[in-house]
Amino acid sequence: MVIVGGIALLTPAAADETVTMITAQLDCASLPRGPARTDCYIASNMRNRQEFEIAEGTARRSKDIARHHKAMGLHPNAKPRAARQ
Repeated sequence: MVIVGGIALLTPAAADETVTMITAQLDCASLPRGPARTDCYIASNMRNRQEFEIAEGTARRSKDIARHHKAMGLHPNAKPRAARQ
């Protein structure tokens, strides 16, 4: 495995081995000015946008489910009950 600009790249030999994922939060401002620092800011922005889109989708889904329950007169936490005999 080779580390380039804070990103781990797997070599073909390492790809066959068991991989342990390590996440590190890199402060882009700590990098010297230049292409690596610019790439760091771009990657950070993309990651933040993806996290926002995931959260937005989750909130939208919850809202849609709540709207459906309200329209159908369902209680969101209703549990099926056993039929009386």
